[in-house]
This record gives sequence, structure tokens and C-alpha cells, in this order.
Amino acid sequence: MYQETTVNFQIPYLLMEYRLLTLVLMVGTMQMQKIGNVIVEIYHILELVVTCGGSYQSPIDIVTTGASQQPVQPKIYYKNKASDVGYEEVNTPYTKEYEGEYSSIQVLDASGLVVRYYAKQFHIHTPSEHTIDGKHFDLEIHFVHQVNAIQDEEQDCNKVKNSLTVFGLMFTESASATDYEAFKPWFDQNMTGEVESFDLNDFFQKMTDSTYYHYDGSLTTLPCSQIVNWIVFYQPLPISTFQLNQFRATFADSTAFPLKQNNRPIQHLNGRKILKGTALTAGVTEIPDVQSSQACLLLLSIVMGAFIL
Repeated sequence: MYQETTVNFQIPYLLMEYRLLTLVLMVGTMQMQKIGNVIVEIYHILELVVTCGGSYQSPIDIVTTGASQQPVQPKIYYKNKASDVGYEEVNTPYTKEYEGEYSSIQVLDASGLVVRYYAKQFHIHTPSEHTIDGKHFDLEIHFVHQVNAIQDEEQDCNKVKNSLTVFGLMFTESASATDYEAFKPWFDQNMTGEVESFDLNDFFQKMTDSTYYHYDGSLTTLPCSQIVNWIVFYQPLPISTFQLNQFRATFADSTAFPLKQNNRPIQHLNGRKILKGTALTAGVTEIPDVQSSQACLLLLSIVMGAFIL
């Protein structure tokens, strides 16, 4: 079981401040024609500082007693099965992440509208980033989905409210849990960067309680854009000690995370409403595949990678 620590270094954010200080000091020694570029970089870093201090930041502590009831979510069912698509590992020193072309789902946004999203990537945080009634969990997986309406190659996904929906699934260490077949390819030493896909539905079908909590928030990594429609599931799934330790070993040699934890600290709610609902996970719903936007896929890679710069 995860034990809360009293010290929580957030090295990547400290590195961002260090970059700003270094750039300021460099101005006095650089040639005049380069000062303009430095000023632009300083402005960009200051912009990140302001965004990461916004009022709609994630993760949050979900206080269940204060949540308002929301209508039932549409069925969570991904049309594509294990033989349909491949998953490519993204090399990042701060998480275990896979990207691929998946099928779409229909999701309620925080305003109660049904919007079509399609899954783009998933990655892990250990311990969990969100807490429920003050409690951390051993692992949290984020399934990142992009809104179907963003098709324009020139459109910036990072500036469209609720352009992303992220499912947060919690996992708790269990001595009796069996290993997930879905996780095994993540740690296959013979893997060449792309692995045979698996059925994302497996995680949701294992839930006996599909209660979720829903709120408007942000990316938990730089640039902290406040564009995320968060759906955090209440029931943790069991994970074996062996597989949990495999995930934790991802950070064994990480200099960015000396405590071997890659979770962002809890952010203030700032008056936001938390909604409560139930997702339908049983049965089969045929949802047509959608055309992906390569521009937004590239942006997602940049957004997740920016955390380590």
C-alpha cells in the first residue's frame, strides 16, 4: 500500500525556474542580435508559470460528499480490438507512455453535452495524482482522448476548452491479484518500440462499481493547459506487486524524480464543481472510427514531452 511522504520535490518545475534565471543571466553576455531570442524564451517560460498557477489546475482531491449528481454516461466501449491497431512506446524519462490510433467513444463533458472523443495515448503515474477523500492510490493510469471536432491541421488543441477528455483509473497493490495481460508487453525486453495492441475495454469490464467523478481541469504536466474534461473512476482495480514494481522501476535511474514518484502535488479546487455519475461499461456499442488530426497528435507528444525540458 502506498505510504504518503512528507517531502514532495517537483524537480521539473524547479528546472523551469532555473532555466528562467539562467536566461536572465545570459542576457548580459550575449551579442545584441541574440537578446531578442532570449526575451522570447523568457516570455514563454513566464507564460508557463502563469498557466501552471491558474484556477483550473489538476490534479485535485475529490471530496465525494460534495459532489453533485450527473446523468449516466454513455457506454464506455472501444470498437477496435486487439488485432486492429498497434501501440508505439514513447520514450520519456518521467512515465511509461504509449501512443496509437484507437477508436472513438462518446463522453459527457462538464456541461452535460455528449461529445465524441477518440483515444490517443495512455501513461502512468505512481503514486496516483488524484486523491479521493484525501487518499492516494498506488498507481493511476491516464487514458487521454481528443475531441473529434478538432480536425483542422492548423487548429491548436492546446487552446480549445475541453479539447481533451482524460479517464483516470486507480490501482491498488494486491497480493492476490493476477498479472494483467495488457501490461506484459510494456516490459517485454524483446520489444522493438511497437507492440501488438490489446483491448482497452478490459479495464472497464473488470469494474464492479463504475462510479466516476467529473470536473474541468488541466494537464498535470507542462504547459498545464486548462483544457481537460476529467473523469476519475472511484473504484480502484487490483494490481500485483510484481507489475506495480515494474512500473516503479521506470523511475529507478531518474534524476528528475529523486523520490521515484512522478505525481504532481494536489492543486486547489478554487470553487469548481465536482460532478458524480455512473458509466455504463457492459454490452457492446458500435461507434464508427474517426479520422485523426496529425497536428493534434504531434501537439500531444510535445505537451507530454515538455514536462522534462
